[in-house]
Amino acid sequence: MTVLPPSAPSEDDAPTVRFARIAGFAPVALPNSPAEQAPARRRWPVVMAGVLVVAVLAGGAGVAWAGRGDIPRGTRVLGVELGGLTSAEAGDRLRTDLGGARRLTEPFTVSLAGAEIVKVDPVAIGLAVDVPATIAAATRDGRLIGVADVPPVVTVDEAKLHDVLHAAAVRAKLATPGTPAAITYDGTTPVPVYPEPERGIDARAAAAAVTAAWAHRDVARVALTETPPATTRADVDRLLTELAVPATAAPVRAGVFDVAPEVIAQSLVFDGDPLTPRIDERRLRDGLAPVLAGLETPVRDASVDVDGGWPRITESVSGRAVDTAALARDLLAVLPRTGDRAVTAAFTETRPAVTTEDVERLGITERLATFTTYGPAEVADRPAGTLIRPGDTYSLHTGASPQLAATVFQAAYRAGLEIVEHHPHATYQEYLPAVLEATSGPGRDLRVRNDTGHGVLADVRVSGRAVTVSLWGTRVFDRIDTEYGPRTAVTEPAVEYRDPGPDCEFEPGSRGFSQDAWRIFRKDGEEAGREKFSWTYESRPRIVCGQGRGASR
Repeated sequence: MTVLPPSAPSEDDAPTVRFARIAGFAPVALPNSPAEQAPARRRWPVVMAGVLVVAVLAGGAGVAWAGRGDIPRGTRVLGVELGGLTSAEAGDRLRTDLGGARRLTEPFTVSLAGAEIVKVDPVAIGLAVDVPATIAAATRDGRLIGVADVPPVVTVDEAKLHDVLHAAAVRAKLATPGTPAAITYDGTTPVPVYPEPERGIDARAAAAAVTAAWAHRDVARVALTETPPATTRADVDRLLTELAVPATAAPVRAGVFDVAPEVIAQSLVFDGDPLTPRIDERRLRDGLAPVLAGLETPVRDASVDVDGGWPRITESVSGRAVDTAALARDLLAVLPRTGDRAVTAAFTETRPAVTTEDVERLGITERLATFTTYGPAEVADRPAGTLIRPGDTYSLHTGASPQLAATVFQAAYRAGLEIVEHHPHATYQEYLPAVLEATSGPGRDLRVRNDTGHGVLADVRVSGRAVTVSLWGTRVFDRIDTEYGPRTAVTEPAVEYRDPGPDCEFEPGSRGFSQDAWRIFRKDGEEAGREKFSWTYESRPRIVCGQGRGASR
C-alpha cells in the first residue's frame, strides 16, 4: 500500500483527505515454511486495517464531493435540475421553473370509465405541486451519485374534483343515483320497489388517478364505482311475504276498538337501508281520529274571566288519551300473524298545567278599580281577560293605542299597582287627570307590576267610542287618594290664524305648566304610603279659522 503524499488542491472546491504514513507497513513475499508463515499471518490484520482506513477515507471524500448541498447531484423533478442545491435554493428554482410551465395550468384530460373525455381546469380543483413536500422527498429518497428523477408530490381538493367529475358523469349518463328499496301501499295492497346500485365517482380513487397523471400530462383514467344498497331484492321479497302482505289481511283488535287494514296500510312504513318496518305514530293517530274522538278527553287548563259582571272560573279537566306510542310498538309485533291479532290499548292520564285549585288560590274575587275613556276606541290588541300573576310585570308594548294606554294606566293607578314605566302626553289632555296619565308610541311603553301578592285579571270592554278597563283581584288597600301641588311655570298658548275651509278646525289650545301629584295609599283608615309623580306640559297652540292667511301672534 502506498501512502498518499501531499498534493495540490483538486480542481473543484471539495476537500482532499490526507492521512499520515502507516509505520512498519511494506510489501512482503509469501513464506515457504510454516515458521515463516506465522509472522506473515500476524501481519495480515495490519494490511487489512490499512486498506479499510483508505477505503473509508476515500468514501468520505466522495460523500463530501457528491453531497455538498441538501439535494444529491443529478436529482431532477419534472426536468428541473436540483442536484447540489440547498433545500431553499431547490424550492426557489422549482417554483420559478414550474410557475412558467404552461402545461401545469392548462386544462388536462380525464377519461371517465373509458367512455367520456373531460377537460378539467387544474386551478379550479386546487391541483398543484406541493413544493416543500417534493423537496423533502428529493432530499430523502434521491440517490447520492447519478441521475434521480424524483416524482413530484401533487395535491388536489378532493371535494372540488369530485364535484367536477360527478357533474360530467351525470351529463354523460354514466353516474346514476341508484334506487333505494321500499314497500308502499296502494290501498291495502303492498307494492315493492326493488333496489338498484348507485354508480358514481370515488373521490379518493379519482384524486389518486389525477395526481399521478397530471404532472406528466398523461390522461387520468378514472373508473366509476358501484355502491350496492344494504337491502337486497331477496330482503324486499322476504319483508313483503312475512310482513307487508299479512299486515293488511285483517283488522287488529285493540281493546274496545279495531285498527282497520286501511289504517294499518296508512301507518306501516318501510324505510331506511337496510329496509326497516315501523309504525308511524302520527299517521296511526290520524287514521284512528274518528274512533279516538269518542274515547279520549282533551286536557283543559282552568281559567278565569269576567262573565255577567263577575269573575267566573272555568274548571280544569284532566286529559285521557290512548297511548299511541305503545300501541304502535305492540301493533307492529302482531302484524305478521294470521291469527290472534289483538293488542291492549292503554290510556294515559294528563294533568292540566293550571288546575282549578291554582286559579282559586290567585284570589280573584273583587273589582279593584275601573276606568273609562272616550275616543277612537281602536283597541285591536286589548288585553281582554289577561291574567297578571303575582310578581309579574304586564307590558302594553309600544304598539298599543294611546287611548288603551291611558285607560290601563288609570285603572292600575287606582288599583294600587306599581307603575314601572309610563309616559304622559306632551300637552295637557282635558279628559285625563293632570300628571297622572299615560300615552304610548314608539319607544314609549306602559309597564305595570302586580305587587299585590294575589292574581290580577285585566278585563277590557269596548262599546262604541268608550273603552273600559277593569282590574279584578284581592284588595290590599282600602282606598287610593290623590293630592295635587300647585301648577307652576304656566305658559299661555300661542294663537294661530288659518284660512277658513274644510281643512281648518278650531282648537282651543291649552296652557303649559309643571305640577306634582301624590298617590296616597290608605289601609285601615291610616295612610300606608305615598308616591310622587311630576310632569311638565308644553303649551298647545290655539287654532283660529278665518282671520287671515298664515297669520299668527
